[in-house]
Amino acid sequence: MTGTTVANHSTPIPSPSATGSQDDRRHLWYCLKRTGQVISWYVKAVLGESDYDRYVAHLRAHHPDQPVPTVKQYWRERYAAEDRQPTSRCC
Repeated sequence: MTGTTVANHSTPIPSPSATGSQDDRRHLWYCLKRTGQVISWYVKAVLGESDYDRYVAHLRAHHPDQPVPTVKQYWRERYAAEDRQPTSRCC
């Protein structure tokens, strides 16, 4: 398979074929799908959706004796901590 490699990813992007329209459609579909995945990842990162998962992994690795909070408890405590010690933020 020929093509270029996306930065930070090992999967090469398939190049469009000059011989057939089915290959061109497949390439277009691949590019649209990949673009959707990247946008989804970015939005989740900006909104902090993976923060809870990282926190749970940290708790289990470094503090296995402590109980794991629910998602609701995690966000409630996180926002309360930000209110107690505000940092640089937009609002």
